[in-house]
Amino acid sequence: MARPALTVALVLSSPALVESCLQWLPSNRYESVVLTVESGAALAAVLGPKQDDFDAVVLEQTLLDSQAREQLLAAGLLFPAVIVGEVKGHVDYHPEELHLPDDQLAQLGYNVDAAISRFLRQGRADGRQEDNSSSSRAVGNLSRRLEERLGYLGVFYKRDPSRFLGSLPPE
Repeated sequence: MARPALTVALVLSSPALVESCLQWLPSNRYESVVLTVESGAALAAVLGPKQDDFDAVVLEQTLLDSQAREQLLAAGLLFPAVIVGEVKGHVDYHPEELHLPDDQLAQLGYNVDAAISRFLRQGRADGRQEDNSSSSRAVGNLSRRLEERLGYLGVFYKRDPSRFLGSLPPE
């Protein structure tokens, strides 16, 4: 059986929210990794060691305060992100993030795809990969990895991997 196309880290404090998110991320397209943040632990310390293990993050808005945001940015931990919580109209993590109210989690798969697309498109538009800072290199590496896995210029991006010839039944 083919491996899911994308790995998504779920960084959520509520077990009920984790269950809801797992329900709305189909296993044929997404592999979900649940990361728990212990009280008092830094978000950057949780995401940092595993940064190469996932392609996007779903973050609970209550975990993103100004200190957590600064630590993530300083460590170069930028990922395509869907922020679950109240839509306030301001940036919680980075400009390419997408917000999703917790009562609209049925849209989670679509929002993860849109966050990745927006992250890749913005990275090319602002020339991030040519910068030599460590955070820009990390973003460039993630962008290249995503483009390789998803197909250059999004050729395979909108397609359902379960319909690829290798995943279809023999008949």
